[in-house]
Amino acid sequence: MCEIYGVNLSKNIDSSTFQLLLQLLPLEKQKKINKFLHFEDAQRGLVADLLIRFIIAKKGVTNGECQFKINDFGKPFLMNFPNFEFNLSHSEEWVVCAIDTAPVGIDVEAIKPIDLQVANHFFTEKECHYIFSS
Repeated sequence: MCEIYGVNLSKNIDSSTFQLLLQLLPLEKQKKINKFLHFEDAQRGLVADLLIRFIIAKKGVTNGECQFKINDFGKPFLMNFPNFEFNLSHSEEWVVCAIDTAPVGIDVEAIKPIDLQVANHFFTEKECHYIFSS
Protein backbone atom coordinates (compact mmCIF):
# COMPACT_ATOMS: atom_id res chain seq x y z
CA MET A 1 0.00 0.00 0.00
CA CYS A 2 1.28 3.46 -0.93
CA GLU A 3 2.21 5.74 1.95
CA ILE A 4 2.67 9.51 1.66
CA TYR A 5 4.78 11.64 4.00
CA GLY A 6 5.25 15.40 4.04
CA VAL A 7 7.30 17.99 5.88
CA ASN A 8 6.33 21.64 5.92
CA LEU A 9 9.28 24.03 6.01
CA SER A 10 7.36 27.22 6.67
CA LYS A 11 10.02 28.07 9.26
CA ASN A 12 13.65 27.98 8.20
CA ILE A 13 16.12 25.74 9.98
CA ASP A 14 18.75 27.90 11.67
CA SER A 15 22.29 27.43 10.37
CA SER A 16 23.65 25.66 13.47
CA THR A 17 20.80 23.11 13.45
CA PHE A 18 21.27 22.71 9.70
CA GLN A 19 24.95 21.88 10.23
CA LEU A 20 24.14 19.37 12.99
CA LEU A 21 21.55 17.62 10.82
CA LEU A 22 23.84 17.66 7.80
CA GLN A 23 26.44 15.67 9.75
CA LEU A 24 23.95 12.78 9.98
CA LEU A 25 24.38 12.19 6.26
CA PRO A 26 27.23 10.50 4.40
CA LEU A 27 30.05 12.83 3.34
CA GLU A 28 29.16 12.52 -0.37
CA LYS A 29 25.59 13.68 0.32
CA GLN A 30 26.85 16.51 2.54
CA LYS A 31 29.04 17.77 -0.30
CA LYS A 32 26.13 17.66 -2.74
CA ILE A 33 23.89 19.64 -0.38
CA ASN A 34 26.63 22.18 0.32
CA LYS A 35 26.88 22.92 -3.43
CA PHE A 36 23.44 24.54 -3.51
CA LEU A 37 23.64 28.28 -4.15
CA HIS A 38 20.58 29.13 -2.06
CA PHE A 39 20.14 28.07 1.55
CA GLU A 40 16.46 27.25 0.93
CA ASP A 41 17.44 24.71 -1.75
CA ALA A 42 20.05 23.15 0.54
CA GLN A 43 17.48 23.00 3.33
CA ARG A 44 14.97 21.18 1.10
CA GLY A 45 17.66 18.75 -0.06
CA LEU A 46 18.69 18.03 3.53
CA VAL A 47 15.13 17.51 4.73
CA ALA A 48 14.33 15.26 1.76
CA ASP A 49 17.29 13.02 2.53
CA LEU A 50 16.51 12.94 6.24
CA LEU A 51 12.85 12.19 5.51
CA ILE A 52 13.59 9.10 3.42
CA ARG A 53 16.10 7.89 6.01
CA PHE A 54 13.50 8.39 8.77
CA ILE A 55 10.91 6.42 6.79
CA ILE A 56 13.40 3.65 6.08
CA ALA A 57 14.32 3.47 9.77
CA LYS A 58 10.61 3.11 10.64
CA LYS A 59 10.63 0.06 8.35
CA GLY A 60 13.47 -1.50 10.36
CA VAL A 61 16.47 -0.63 8.19
CA THR A 62 19.36 1.01 10.02
CA ASN A 63 21.09 4.10 8.66
CA GLY A 64 24.24 1.99 8.17
CA GLU A 65 22.30 -0.35 5.85
CA CYS A 66 21.06 2.56 3.72
CA GLN A 67 22.96 2.41 0.50
CA PHE A 68 21.46 4.55 -2.24
CA LYS A 69 22.24 4.22 -5.92
CA ILE A 70 20.95 6.03 -9.00
CA ASN A 71 19.27 4.13 -11.84
CA ASP A 72 19.80 4.85 -15.56
CA PHE A 73 17.07 7.50 -15.45
CA GLY A 74 18.58 9.40 -12.50
CA LYS A 75 16.07 8.09 -9.94
CA PRO A 76 17.56 7.04 -6.59
CA PHE A 77 16.81 3.62 -5.16
CA LEU A 78 17.75 1.70 -2.03
CA MET A 79 20.26 -1.09 -2.68
CA ASN A 80 19.45 -4.60 -1.43
CA PHE A 81 15.77 -3.79 -0.84
CA PRO A 82 14.02 -4.55 -4.15
CA ASN A 83 10.50 -4.30 -2.68
CA PHE A 84 11.04 -0.80 -1.33
CA GLU A 85 10.21 1.89 -3.87
CA PHE A 86 10.19 5.60 -3.09
CA ASN A 87 10.01 8.98 -4.73
CA LEU A 88 10.76 12.42 -3.28
CA SER A 89 9.69 15.87 -4.38
CA HIS A 90 10.09 19.35 -2.94
CA SER A 91 8.96 22.83 -3.82
CA GLU A 92 8.87 26.04 -1.83
CA GLU A 93 8.00 25.03 1.76
CA TRP A 94 7.07 21.38 1.16
CA VAL A 95 9.09 18.18 1.00
CA VAL A 96 7.05 15.06 0.21
CA CYS A 97 7.78 11.37 -0.16
CA ALA A 98 5.78 8.41 -1.43
CA ILE A 99 6.76 4.81 -0.68
CA ASP A 100 5.36 1.51 -1.92
CA THR A 101 6.36 -2.02 -2.86
CA ALA A 102 5.77 -1.14 -6.54
CA PRO A 103 7.24 1.77 -8.51
CA VAL A 104 5.73 5.02 -7.25
CA GLY A 105 5.92 8.70 -8.05
CA ILE A 106 4.94 11.94 -6.37
CA ASP A 107 5.30 15.58 -7.28
CA VAL A 108 4.62 18.79 -5.42
CA GLU A 109 4.72 22.24 -6.96
CA ALA A 110 4.05 25.66 -5.56
CA ILE A 111 1.06 27.30 -7.21
CA LYS A 112 2.02 30.66 -8.60
CA PRO A 113 0.11 33.04 -10.85
CA ILE A 114 1.19 32.94 -14.49
CA ASP A 115 0.79 35.31 -17.38
CA LEU A 116 -1.29 33.38 -19.88
CA GLN A 117 -0.31 35.85 -22.62
CA VAL A 118 2.85 33.76 -23.03
CA ALA A 119 0.57 31.26 -24.83
CA ASN A 120 0.48 33.65 -27.80
CA HIS A 121 4.15 32.86 -28.44
CA PHE A 122 3.77 29.08 -28.43
CA PHE A 123 0.27 28.17 -29.63
CA THR A 124 -1.80 28.70 -32.74
CA GLU A 125 -4.60 31.24 -32.80
CA LYS A 126 -7.15 28.44 -32.49
CA GLU A 127 -5.33 26.93 -29.47
CA CYS A 128 -5.08 30.35 -27.81
CA HIS A 129 -8.79 30.91 -28.31
CA TYR A 130 -9.44 27.58 -26.57
CA ILE A 131 -7.10 28.47 -23.68
CA PHE A 132 -8.49 31.94 -23.14
CA SER A 133 -12.13 30.86 -23.38
CA SER A 134 -11.75 28.37 -20.53
